[in-house]
Amino acid sequence: MLIKPDPVETKVGSIIIAVDEKIMKYETVEGTVLQIGNGSWEGEEPWAKVGDKVVYVRHGGKYVKDGDDELLILSDEDVIATRE
Repeated sequence: MLIKPDPVETKVGSIIIAVDEKIMKYETVEGTVLQIGNGSWEGEEPWAKVGDKVVYVRHGGKYVKDGDDELLILSDEDVIATRE
């Protein structure tokens, strides 16, 4: 599965929180499904589809660059749940 991680909030009310860029990507645990590979679900019905918001394991997957975007490649085992 190809996931676009949601940005981490860096502001609470009127307070701006300083965040290290390297730490920030590991704090993200939610994102949007951009693409799903053919073998994503072995013998099961797919429970997520392109466009779904998902919650995933904090240190799962592999980060890849796509232009200026940093995306995440995950196996379905690393996805904990879908969100509405």
